[in-house]
Amino acid sequence: MIDAKTQLLPPGDAFIVYPDRAAKSVYSSIRLETMRDGIEDYELLMSLRQKNPALAEQLSQAAIRSLTDYVHDPRHFD
Repeated sequence: MIDAKTQLLPPGDAFIVYPDRAAKSVYSSIRLETMRDGIEDYELLMSLRQKNPALAEQLSQAAIRSLTDYVHDPRHFD
């Protein structure tokens, strides 16, 4: 059994931010940055959908064809 007091971060770390006690703030993480990017992409796509639904659908289908078939190259996705 792992003692929670001695374990700094659990395996499969699930945190999106980390405490910065000295500054009474938080440190960001790659997970948070990626989440934010996805939310921004979604909002941009929804804005486009209001103005041009066909183009929004075309862009969506080009990037994500199914749950298992999607663009893997971030440059192409962007």
